Amino acid sequence: MDQALRKANVSWDPEKFGVRTLVSRLIEMGEVTIHEKPTALADLSPIIEASNTAHLFKKAGPEQHEVIAAMSSSRERLAAAFGVPEEAMREEYARRMANPQKSFEVPLNEAPVHEVMETGAQIDLSKLPFHLQHEYDGAP
Repeated sequence: MDQALRKANVSWDPEKFGVRTLVSRLIEMGEVTIHEKPTALADLSPIIEASNTAHLFKKAGPEQHEVIAAMSSSRERLAAAFGVPEEAMREEYARRMANPQKSFEVPLNEAPVHEVMETGAQIDLSKLPFHLQHEYDGAP
């Protein structure tokens, strides 16, 4: 663990700050449409744009990645991310801006980004679930 992290006595809580935790909360609130069937990347944007909910695609694109979209596209979902009722969102945002948290590093051996590592010839960026956002995008 980094010496500055130990000095600050700060620990990383992957459950508290993880995207999956927020997604679960949004599902409980009825704010997420879940798509179980395989969905082509080209079909994501039209589906997302056609509704006011967030969307969890369980099998997106040829690699069948899980993709979450529109998580923060409503005040109610933003308030859920901050852990406050919607009517308290503005005050909570102002409080956090006035009192920023100290930053800390996630220890390398605990960082989820290291769960899957590909090197050399294994690297293929076309496997990532990038999709066209709108009709004027030239490519993913």
